[in-house]
Amino acid sequence: MNNVIEVKDLIITYGDNNAVLWKTNGSIPEKSLTAIVGPNGAGKSTLVKAIIGAIKPHKGEIKINNKSIKDISNKHQLISYVPQRDSLDDNFPICCLDVVLMGRYGKLGWIKRPSKSDKDAAMNALEKFGMHMLANKQIGELSGGQKQRVLLARSFLQDSEIIILDEPFGGIDIKTEKIILDLLKELRDKGKTVLVITHDLDSLKDHFDYVWLLNIHTVAFGKPDEVLTKENLIHCYGGSVHLLQHEDN
Repeated sequence: MNNVIEVKDLIITYGDNNAVLWKTNGSIPEKSLTAIVGPNGAGKSTLVKAIIGAIKPHKGEIKINNKSIKDISNKHQLISYVPQRDSLDDNFPICCLDVVLMGRYGKLGWIKRPSKSDKDAAMNALEKFGMHMLANKQIGELSGGQKQRVLLARSFLQDSEIIILDEPFGGIDIKTEKIILDLLKELRDKGKTVLVITHDLDSLKDHFDYVWLLNIHTVAFGKPDEVLTKENLIHCYGGSVHLLQHEDN
């Protein structure tokens, strides 16, 4: 299986050379669903921002489809980034449909107006995420879970090869989490490569193909059963993780 994303010896520093990521390595296979997990301050969001080209590494290399990220001019078409829902300004006067239509701007440009077919596609994306009835509702009037669905619908409309989500399950109900997980699996099965930052260790074995365990450096990367060992979790989380032992595991 080919690797779509390759990170090699990545070093990112802020301020007085304080390392946020230190010699971090990982390779993401194509058509896979991968979770990035680790404690607060582990560098998870920094890692994905480096992958999308929003942060310039101090040292190291990031490749997408065997091409250096710094040499890729169409990153906004190749990669769809779904930030944390708090990144949306609740006071900005924009409706759900217009947020989703932003997913087409990479192909349209910022001058050309969306066509009827673009709007129809945006409505179909909203319907897929159960949000079509709220298409004209202001984004600031939505709940946290509803905002997350709108952001995912925008990503779906963008139709990128790689989809990266920063904590999509934070503050949402179980029903919404299941809907999102099912749709992420559907995207993977259609050939997309999906990367998800999450704190939910319980869902990893049931829903993800790979786990990237991170705490400033890569603690482990691989299949959930291989990565989520007692030793790796203690190494990553220290004394802040409590492991429940079961007779069958």
